[in-house]
Amino acid sequence: MRKNEREVLEHDARMKKLVKLHKAPVLGGVDPYVETLMSVVGQQLSGASARSIWGRMETTIGTDPTKIRRCRITTLRKAGLSEAKANTVKLVARAKLDGSFHGLESKSDEEVVEILTAIKGVGPWTAHMVMMFAMGRKDVWPVGDGGVQRAAADLYEVDGRDQLEWLGERFRPVRSLAACYLWRHLDQ
Repeated sequence: MRKNEREVLEHDARMKKLVKLHKAPVLGGVDPYVETLMSVVGQQLSGASARSIWGRMETTIGTDPTKIRRCRITTLRKAGLSEAKANTVKLVARAKLDGSFHGLESKSDEEVVEILTAIKGVGPWTAHMVMMFAMGRKDVWPVGDGGVQRAAADLYEVDGRDQLEWLGERFRPVRSLAACYLWRHLDQ
């Protein structure tokens, strides 16, 4: 994390404590297609459950979009995916084969959300995870994330989406990093 990024976060006393307690988050470095798959698998699950199912999927099926498209729903279900997630994974693979991920990194945040949410079963939360963990975008504020909501409520007594949006403004332009530290607060 750069010095100026740290300074933005440490301007807030509670976030300063989290920065001192935890190592800096790493954003970026994952293929957007693979991150989309991982995020779909991890929707509404604990980190441990998501990692377990992702591991089974990666081992038994892999991430090759052609292989996923040809894979039966029952095979994906055996890896631990719900039927809805299995269908979404297949649609994500089709989007990859259709070229929807081509040049995604060069698109604006709004365009990324629009492109990804056009895939049935992919919502704004997944698009935010892709922008943060695949594209390394540092100013994404995932207000729809339950962990961010719980941590913000615990640390800042924030209640509701409007207050969470307001809280995020104090961490602009490094809201992605702030979100990561909020998640780490929950892991303590």
